[in-house]
Amino acid sequence: MEINFTSIENIKIEDWHHEATSYGEYIAFNGSDDFKEIVYNICLDLENHNLSKNEFSTQACEILSNFRTLNRSFRPASNGEQYDWYIKYFHIEKGLDSYINDTHLKIFGLAKVFENLVDKEFFKIDEILENIPILNKKYVFDSLNKELIEISKLHVSNEDNILPSELASIKDEMGIIKDILESMNKPDSGATETLEERINQLEHDIETRRSEQKELEEVNLNYQKEIGKLRSSVNTKSASVVTFFKSVFPRFELLSESSILLMIDLKDHSDYIDKIKDIYDQLIIQGKQIENLTDCKKINNLKHWYKITITKKDLDQSSNGWSSDINDDWKWEGGIEWKNKTIGQIYLCYFEEHGNQKIFLHAGSPDKLENYDPPRTDKVIGGRLS
Repeated sequence: MEINFTSIENIKIEDWHHEATSYGEYIAFNGSDDFKEIVYNICLDLENHNLSKNEFSTQACEILSNFRTLNRSFRPASNGEQYDWYIKYFHIEKGLDSYINDTHLKIFGLAKVFENLVDKEFFKIDEILENIPILNKKYVFDSLNKELIEISKLHVSNEDNILPSELASIKDEMGIIKDILESMNKPDSGATETLEERINQLEHDIETRRSEQKELEEVNLNYQKEIGKLRSSVNTKSASVVTFFKSVFPRFELLSESSILLMIDLKDHSDYIDKIKDIYDQLIIQGKQIENLTDCKKINNLKHWYKITITKKDLDQSSNGWSSDINDDWKWEGGIEWKNKTIGQIYLCYFEEHGNQKIFLHAGSPDKLENYDPPRTDKVIGGRLS
């Protein structure tokens, strides 16, 4: 893969818009379907989409931790412009306001780099993560948050790139030996030849180590590519999980797509899914009232949100069927007992709008729920949506 162009245009300032509302933060933007998909993947997996010397700041990571979803926009934003897509966030802390524009310019710049390379058939969209190690090894992408992203080849001398500290030590020794040879003015008694042989051996050792180091670097690069491929598979699976959830539970809406992915990553994710299925059956199929659901409790100070406790059967260690008498003789007392162990919670927002039942599910932190009590359900209006 050889990149033979030196710059890529970033998204234009008129092609995106940021707006803060009482229902959250919105970034509306224009772009192709591929561009949208790449931006979405970056929002979900910021850490693994980094290019060298363009790592995202702690503040950028905090902003992206509020990511809710990315969808097509159908109506004008608050500035009167119609955009193709919008990113929806929870409320972002005031202290991060000054980082929002720079963070998204960088996200868009990164997406433009990948989109251009995909368009020029360097790789496919689902191969981005496995090719990032190659890009980082060979190129530098400057100013991802500027209008023009400059590309240059990474020029690192062979010696600086692959020479480990032990080879540097050998070179130092060789230099000392050469200095000794040059300082000798008297006829050689055999010592010079011995030293020159040692120099030749050292130079040979360096070349051997260089070759070995190159092989190790190649192995390491291949490992990084494989890791990238696995990460791509995970991200593809994550997107499929969201699609699967919406198709299996069509009456449930997600407050945040990223929170459902966090739930899927849990060790006890199957218990969570079973509980959600049980809730769906009771609410939608059987028509029960939410107050009558098992393990359901109204959240204090909130109008429409309920906490559902997730439990699983667990062995009661305090009653394992064995006991000992005063002589420390063990005897069997009976069967093993099981108990319900709490493993987590999910949250449901239940309300009616225009006579229609609305149910939102949230699997993350409850800290922001008061700002979405209830969430807005109107269709996307550029940047003016919940």
